[in-house]
Amino acid sequence: MSDTNTYFVSFTLHSGPDYSDRYNDLIESLQFITTGKWWDETTSFVLLETDERMASVVDTVKNNIDLSEDVALIGRVGFKDWSIVGTNEDEDVFALVPFLKKR
Repeated sequence: MSDTNTYFVSFTLHSGPDYSDRYNDLIESLQFITTGKWWDETTSFVLLETDERMASVVDTVKNNIDLSEDVALIGRVGFKDWSIVGTNEDEDVFALVPFLKKR
């Protein structure tokens, strides 16, 4: 049995002079922790297989976005293990996903 999990990362990066750098750094960092399959066909949404735990995936995202402007939703597929990081302006997400953790 494999110790890998599938995660999704949905994110919004605010525009600015460093947008492309932040976007590329985030994608490259997520690709680096991927140990298996990877899917990024839609804008600002990635599915990845990794042997990393949620805390490590969250740290990877946090280290590559501007927490004062950007927002990312990270979840482990098939589990009630979701986190949100950065600047969230719509608290409805916590009503829609009651097990969501702000990190």
